[in-house]
Amino acid sequence: MTVNIAQWPKAKQEAIQHDLMASLWVHNVKIGKMSKADIEFKIRDTFNNPELQQHLRNRVDYYMHMPASGY
Repeated sequence: MTVNIAQWPKAKQEAIQHDLMASLWVHNVKIGKMSKADIEFKIRDTFNNPELQQHLRNRVDYYMHMPASGY
């Protein structure tokens, strides 16, 4: 099955991108390249929408509580 995300609605594309960002930030925390404070700074500095900021915080918390595989 082939999926072309570029054909999806813009809002869904952005939601996927935000989820990927959150998972990458958490990965960087788990390998010691970032701190949780760095993530909070990125969220506050980069995104002005309070709802999006909270969504990103929720996704970061979700990924922080997932067991690390391969570490």
